[in-house]
Amino acid sequence: MIISKFGCSDNQALFSPLVNDIFDYVTSMDLDNLAPGKYDIKHIESDEAFFLVQEYETLEESQFGAEFHQTYTDVQFLLYGEERFGWAIASDEEYRILHRTCNFDQDRDIGFIGHNNNLLDLNENIMKPGAFYVFTPRTIHMPSLAISTPTKVKKIVIKIETSLLSDSVNFKPMSTVINESPNLWAVG
Repeated sequence: MIISKFGCSDNQALFSPLVNDIFDYVTSMDLDNLAPGKYDIKHIESDEAFFLVQEYETLEESQFGAEFHQTYTDVQFLLYGEERFGWAIASDEEYRILHRTCNFDQDRDIGFIGHNNNLLDLNENIMKPGAFYVFTPRTIHMPSLAISTPTKVKKIVIKIETSLLSDSVNFKPMSTVINESPNLWAVG
C-alpha cells in the first residue's frame, strides 16, 4: 500500500510513465461534476484501466468485510468527505488461503473475506481529500467506513491492471522506495 499527497514532488517517481499518464488524465477531468459510474480512460483499453466515480454514505460497519483483488490495483482518492478504512498486506500463504476460502468474483475482480476472518488483523487509517491511496491485489482493504458518524463522500477509484505497474515503485523493495522518495509512506 502506498499513501501520498497530491502535489508531492515524489509522485512522478511512483509509477511508470504510462501509469502517470493514466493518473494525469483522470485528475485533469472535472471530477466534481461527473456522475457516479464507470469511465474509460482515453487511449487505454478498457480492460487495462478505467475509473469509477462513487458517491455514498460511509457505514458504521462493512456489509461484506474486507475485500481483495487479483487483476487490478486500486488508486483511490476522495473529492469530499472522510472515511475510515482497514487494510493488511497478505503474505503469499495468506493470499493463497484467501483465494481458496473466499468467494471470488472473477468478472468483478473482487473477493470478500467476510466478518469471521481470523487470518488477518487489519490496520486502520483515515482517508481524506488531498491524498491518494494505492491498494495492490495483495493489500486486503475494507473501505467506506464512518469515522464516528456516517457522512457523504465522493470517491474516485482508478483500476489499473497490475501488469502495467511492473516498472513502478510498488515492485521495488520498500527500502529502495523510502530511500528514493522520503515523503512517501509505503508498505508492502
